[in-house]
Amino acid sequence: LRLQVQTLRDQAVLAIGSLAHVESAYDAARAQQIVDQLHGWLDGQKPTYSKRARRSAAERAVDHRILTLHALGNAQHASSVPVLVQFAKHNADRLDDSPESHRLRFAAIGALKE
Repeated sequence: LRLQVQTLRDQAVLAIGSLAHVESAYDAARAQQIVDQLHGWLDGQKPTYSKRARRSAAERAVDHRILTLHALGNAQHASSVPVLVQFAKHNADRLDDSPESHRLRFAAIGALKE
């Protein structure tokens, strides 16, 4: 059941990005509000998760950022391009070879392609 809830939560975040993309054709201001919320999630203003989760808070934060990057790719909103570029360069100047940095960069590059 816990896995089903996580999967549903992930799909909902991706759907929010798709909603922003569709909404941009009808109400640019509302689409921008949705994208701004996604940007906020990248800065750590994310929905709370269950305290019973087995993964560490740091692992969940990285996973949530990656999911939000994909949602921004779904949104295809111009205001997200600088944010995605920033994440595509995540710690590249520090030569950070951590798996988390690689995952964030890869997700951002994928989102820029969408």
